[in-house]
Amino acid sequence: MLDSHLKPLRLLLLVLSLFLIFSCDDDDPIDQDENETIVGLWNYDSQTLEFYVNGDKLSTEEAELYFSILGYDLESFQVPEDATFEFVADGTFIGNAPDYDQQTGSWELSEDEKTLSISSNSGILFIDFDSLPDDFKNLIFEEDGSIAFEIVTLTDTDASVYISKTGPVEISSTVTLNLRTDLTINLTK
Repeated sequence: MLDSHLKPLRLLLLVLSLFLIFSCDDDDPIDQDENETIVGLWNYDSQTLEFYVNGDKLSTEEAELYFSILGYDLESFQVPEDATFEFVADGTFIGNAPDYDQQTGSWELSEDEKTLSISSNSGILFIDFDSLPDDFKNLIFEEDGSIAFEIVTLTDTDASVYISKTGPVEISSTVTLNLRTDLTINLTK
């Protein structure tokens, strides 16, 4: 009679043991595949760059005028047409474009795949950030020197990343504007 009461307990212990054995399998690929969507060679497809001053969107002509007054060419904000970006599984990236030095650095994709952070000492996106005043750099870079993009789209073949930053830009000793920069970059694999 005692043996008949132990049967359900033995069955429960057997089920729990099997559950533990299979749930602790080290070959589970879930953790290994989390960032695999971004890994690979990506080709620059297009970008959208918009500027807002004191909340008002600037036309292309107005943006060109503002930047020419400041001594900058909007072309320096353009990613080269034939640029490629390789995100390696070890967390490094390599950027190549005709007529530019190779760019290398590191990348990190957030666990929820909503933020892509890129860091480099050799440049990012082939944009001439070094020639920009500190006000503009502060609009793009995080405190640690990285650029944090919001992931708009990330599939096996298409990616779209977005950054929007707002801050004061000193035009002269008496004029400071509130500038917002929105940049969307589209890539294909």
